[in-house]
Amino acid sequence: MNKDYSDLIEIQRSFLKKIEDLLLKVAGKHYKKFPTSHSLIEYIQKQLTNDNFSKQFNSNISLIYSELHTFYGSVAANWFGLAKKIGGLKLVFGGISRFSDSFLQNVKNDLLFSDTIYLADPVLPWIESPRKEEYFREVHLLKNMYFVLQLKEIVDADLPYPPVIIFPSFEKSLEENDIETQEKIHQLLTSFFSFYLGEKFDSAEDTLIYAKRKSDLFLEKVENKKLFWPPQAKEITTVDNGLNKYKEYIQNNRSVKERYLAATISSAELVWQGIFERIIPHFHVWENSIEFNANPTFSNAAHWHYHNLLSNTNNRIMTVSQKTLTLCQSINSFRLNWFNNISEEDIILLRKNNENEKFRKDLYKQLEILDDLSLKDIDKVTNEVSRVISGLLSNYNKEIEEIKDKYQLKYKQLLSVSIVSSAAQLIPLLQPFTGLIPPIVTALKYTNDKLEERNLIKNQKKSLMGIFFRAMG
Repeated sequence: MNKDYSDLIEIQRSFLKKIEDLLLKVAGKHYKKFPTSHSLIEYIQKQLTNDNFSKQFNSNISLIYSELHTFYGSVAANWFGLAKKIGGLKLVFGGISRFSDSFLQNVKNDLLFSDTIYLADPVLPWIESPRKEEYFREVHLLKNMYFVLQLKEIVDADLPYPPVIIFPSFEKSLEENDIETQEKIHQLLTSFFSFYLGEKFDSAEDTLIYAKRKSDLFLEKVENKKLFWPPQAKEITTVDNGLNKYKEYIQNNRSVKERYLAATISSAELVWQGIFERIIPHFHVWENSIEFNANPTFSNAAHWHYHNLLSNTNNRIMTVSQKTLTLCQSINSFRLNWFNNISEEDIILLRKNNENEKFRKDLYKQLEILDDLSLKDIDKVTNEVSRVISGLLSNYNKEIEEIKDKYQLKYKQLLSVSIVSSAAQLIPLLQPFTGLIPPIVTALKYTNDKLEERNLIKNQKKSLMGIFFRAMG
């Protein structure tokens, strides 16, 4: 492993160790004692009824902010720079400010075929900015600390190159303080609305003025073009339904000031705000895609929807493979949800054996039969992925049976020799025609062959297809 890789891995490991230690101080229990982030928060809330725990909790929360501020200040620049030196097929996730179980599962699934996955550090956004618009800042901070630790075993594993890179992106600081970032985000919003509303806007402010003055027309175009997908909604419906979900989300998650604002502005302004909030993360993932020369990828349908919408309006140069983009969506489709049964230990094992690269080659070879239009069809790509896996599993079963057949033949031959040898001892006339094999030699030979057979089958079960076979049940 080269020095850049080892330095990067060391920074990541020290970061996760610090997160682990700080979370232990806050909760008083190791994160592995909690099956979910919800159970962690629930436990802390119950303990806060104790005065001593409450005082210690407040002190430890302050400690998290101060220690992580110091940590980021000392390593962030080098951390980001080292992350840019990784080669191979790389994916960078976007659209995430809150980790979840489904997001983590997407990451693990993509590790089956990619070389390296980039994740913007989910803890940093809750450290770098006061996040006054959020109602439960500390809850989100602790949840994200818990979730990022779910990747600790993979990061700590002794692998030839880092499969996961958690990097500091400072997105909130850039949004709030960097003029160039603000201008680029506004340009992206302006081009988005110009394209989909069929108008020529000169600035982001013009798009908001349009929403205010022509609210009915604005909402009609938004609904027709499917531009508004509120947070936590499973799909796009009507604008009215979307507004209700968005207001509910704001009521449950935002500050008093944000809730008041949502209740006083017009429906068109609120929809405009919701779309703006969706676009901002995509600006950052596209920037990171260029920085790391990586394919952008996302963890849910809403993020993919906005990526596709924005791709139509944006002509910035990115290294994007349509084949890889569609493969990411296919690998995480409900039809392949048995991937969820693959353990972290198995992921580490297949990465040690470089099985991810072999699997990717098989997938890409099969996808070569699809034209450009078909590559954008998730169902068609998923069909081809399923076909590849079925073929590889068939070969796996065939190899297992061939091993068993080979050793069954050996056992039969050994048994025949043993019978003849035993008969020779009883019938003196046969002794000149057969070598005398003592029973102990036969037993040792059988034992060695059996161990050899078991080791071969055991190694097959450690292969990618062996892991898939177990995951499918």
